Amino acid sequence: MFMVGGIEAMIQHWKEEFHANSILNEYFAKDKNNYERIHSLINAFKGAGINVDDEVLKDYLAIKYLRNTIVHARWKKEEKVWVEQRGFPTDTRKLTEEHWHKILEVNENMMMYIALTSPELRKRIGETDVIKIRTKKEESLKPLIIRRENMPFLIYQNLANIASEFYGWIVKAATSDRYNWHKDLSDQQLNSLSHKDAKRLFYLAAKKASKEDFNGVSECRKLIRDIFFFWNLYKQETFDRNDVDIKKMQDSLTILERLHKMKSYPQNPYISLLCKQELPPKIKTEIVKCCLRNYEGLSETKIIDSLRIGKLTYDFLPDITPVLLFCVYLPIVIDENNVEELSNYKDFILTAMKLHIVWYFLVEKHESPDTSELLFYEELFNELIK
Repeated sequence: MFMVGGIEAMIQHWKEEFHANSILNEYFAKDKNNYERIHSLINAFKGAGINVDDEVLKDYLAIKYLRNTIVHARWKKEEKVWVEQRGFPTDTRKLTEEHWHKILEVNENMMMYIALTSPELRKRIGETDVIKIRTKKEESLKPLIIRRENMPFLIYQNLANIASEFYGWIVKAATSDRYNWHKDLSDQQLNSLSHKDAKRLFYLAAKKASKEDFNGVSECRKLIRDIFFFWNLYKQETFDRNDVDIKKMQDSLTILERLHKMKSYPQNPYISLLCKQELPPKIKTEIVKCCLRNYEGLSETKIIDSLRIGKLTYDFLPDITPVLLFCVYLPIVIDENNVEELSNYKDFILTAMKLHIVWYFLVEKHESPDTSELLFYEELFNELIK
């Protein structure tokens, strides 16, 4: 229901924006049923030089019929026949993973086709070849079978589990009678602490406990080399496999930060299409020209590549767990023999997380990013490794 509602809202938006000149007018003709609307929409797209994949729109019609049945609790005979012909079940309880994957793929393609109805884009791009976005299918894990594509998720979960174990020990140490982080503070002093100052005292108390071999720290230290191994493996299967290194992330940061400085934020949601490999470079370039304003001095090619690397980094570092593990938890228990190696990991991870934040604020929030928390963790890292 949400997918169809979103697509219909987008179609209505384009019609209202482009008025009588819109190629979508036939879709809203009052004397047409859904079947006629879809076929008129196919013809309208193609007449405007947008060579859509007919099968995508036919599947969209079937999904729309399914949605109508859920909303109105009844079938029309011709709709039921169409749904079955397109390979969907007429009983929504029988929707499988295959069906949901097809729905996701149809949604992404419909978004792209509607984006291409922009008169400015059509004028710049001209007639297109048939384009169809293929979404990556998440395959179910078979018993005892793990494919390479499954590895990053499993490794990241393992690192998150280790981080949780470390944090459990840190809490135990920093709240123990001997090392309690606020035992020397009055209630007034405690209440006046900033959140960052409180965190700093908390972690420094755990560091003191670590130096004096508080119970359980040896078990944490045994995991240090395992953490390094799994992080290297994760990096290999994500960043390295996609040819993303720290230099490319730094270059991307420079470009995206300049866009922030110029307040060159996307004018519509179709900037996300730049990450689709199926789109030809020419179309990506024209999308940049339509979506962004005031980016003088920056080439479309560099913007596209910076946004691509930003999106990959956002996906590879989905949360702050690696920052906490490598900038806070490990420095608390680390021995001096591993500090230099840890520092290298820290630099990479902080750069990646900064790009994660800068990309997200540019593409999704359209406002200047706040990376002060990363600066705090870097300062804390330097204090903890002493």
